[in-house]
Amino acid sequence: LIGKIGAQGVIRQIGYKNAANLEHLGVIAHLKDLPPEEKYTKCLELLSIAINRGRVVTDAAGRIAFDVHDCTACQGARSDKPYCSQYAGAIQFFAEWSFGRGKYRVIETRCKAMGDDTCFLELRDI
Repeated sequence: LIGKIGAQGVIRQIGYKNAANLEHLGVIAHLKDLPPEEKYTKCLELLSIAINRGRVVTDAAGRIAFDVHDCTACQGARSDKPYCSQYAGAIQFFAEWSFGRGKYRVIETRCKAMGDDTCFLELRDI
């Protein structure tokens, strides 16, 4: 009913809400007083541990990014648009929690479902 694009939006919201629940449950409370970049890095490290894949890297602009070379969401999928919406949603929450709302948008710039060698999610200025 909502189509492929709508479904990706719903899946992104699921990722966002799952990450928000980590704050609600106090799982990331010990990070709240860290500087924003360190807080964001630690959140991505926790995500990597929780999903048992991905790693924290830097993008071409030197910003913190997330690289998932062994993405299971894309396994067997083919798409002309980025496919890892659940990861993007979770990372979006972490970016907002770390840097504040309205500063960055998480963009997947490479995706295995599109034929890339990895799924790469990075921050872009809004």
